[in-house]
Amino acid sequence: RAYPGANHHEQQAYVVDHLFRPEGGLLEVWHQREKLMALSDEARENLKKKKERFQKGLPEEEQLLVKAFVGEEYIWVRVKTWADDDRLKGFRVPEVVPGKPIARGDTEAIEASLDQVFDYLHILADGREEGNETTKFIHKIQLEKAQASEKAKAGADAEKAARTIGEAY
Repeated sequence: RAYPGANHHEQQAYVVDHLFRPEGGLLEVWHQREKLMALSDEARENLKKKKERFQKGLPEEEQLLVKAFVGEEYIWVRVKTWADDDRLKGFRVPEVVPGKPIARGDTEAIEASLDQVFDYLHILADGREEGNETTKFIHKIQLEKAQASEKAKAGADAEKAARTIGEAY
């Protein structure tokens, strides 16, 4: 299934618009979708700066992954080759969680162009990570919502307890 849009960027914007809209499960992301798309644009620009280094060869303990819009979904791809025409080839990575190790091993072969990339993650030899700002942004929003929800619930519980105590006297 192809999404409306003249290019991958317009298709990504369509998906963000339809998946993160108020009826969806990520309402808070919907309200900040412009920031999310700006982070994605910035990620693509930063990734371009890594092309020459990647083509020269990363050290064995380093990994470059991209989150690309392929088919009908965003998937993480461990990049193995980056052609001069900006075609990225690699293998699907099942899940990327900030700060957690990425499983090694080759799975489904994937090819994507640079304009399909939504974000990237460069894991350096010393374990530091660069990129993955869109995921961090979404996690931050979800954490803030969860904390606000817990705070509201605690406030409601305290109010209920105060009413109960007041009724007892």
